[in-house]
Amino acid sequence: MKIEIKQTKDFRELAELNEAVQNWHHANYPDDFKPFENHEVERAFEKMIRSENFIAFIAKHKDKAIGYLLAYVKKRPDSAFQYEKTILYIDQVAVIEEYQKNGIGEKLIKEAYHLADRMQIQEIQLDFWQGNELAERFFSKNGFGFFNYKMKRQL
Repeated sequence: MKIEIKQTKDFRELAELNEAVQNWHHANYPDDFKPFENHEVERAFEKMIRSENFIAFIAKHKDKAIGYLLAYVKKRPDSAFQYEKTILYIDQVAVIEEYQKNGIGEKLIKEAYHLADRMQIQEIQLDFWQGNELAERFFSKNGFGFFNYKMKRQL
């Protein structure tokens, strides 16, 4: 299967690919995530990709958009507690279900590695929500490890 990965600013394609991701989050965390609404998601992606810090890659097979990765550059200033650091933060990565398990996600992640290398960024971070076992297996398989845990308590 020939897959083309390229940088994109097509917020409409990104929004369309986001539907399954947004719906999973809404189904599993309905108090935190809204249901997918195409127009709103398009507007959000349009705003994100206009920022110079956001970068989006899209995976295509025969001109059909089948996956994407959205990342941004996060700069942490030097402080009394932590050193200055620039991080490439993967905000979203998804491949439509019928194309999963074909190495497309890995190709998108490798684009993030190449981007970080070109930008001389030494660290990539990401997060995923508890219960997303597919994401946990995928990211672990691709060399990511835990370094920080968040907890919450509903009141």
